[in-house]
Amino acid sequence: MMYFFLSIAVILETVNIKSESVKAIFKTFLTAIIVTAIFGGMIELIQSGMTDYRSGDMTDWFFDIGGSVLACLTIGLVRLASR
Repeated sequence: MMYFFLSIAVILETVNIKSESVKAIFKTFLTAIIVTAIFGGMIELIQSGMTDYRSGDMTDWFFDIGGSVLACLTIGLVRLASR
């Protein structure tokens, strides 16, 4: 859930969804996915390397990316519905 809302925040702060071109929105979506993927990957690496009580998990990282993709799809559908 955290990466879903993080991606929505990145997208809404970056672009005006109603007035931007499709290319600009796609670029923003891609940026949001990449930023949250890097952030999630760093957290997993920190959990596996710097703590004794937490472990890094690739599955968790994939779900982080999935939350970001879901946020992009949600905003895209809202944009299509508001036309």
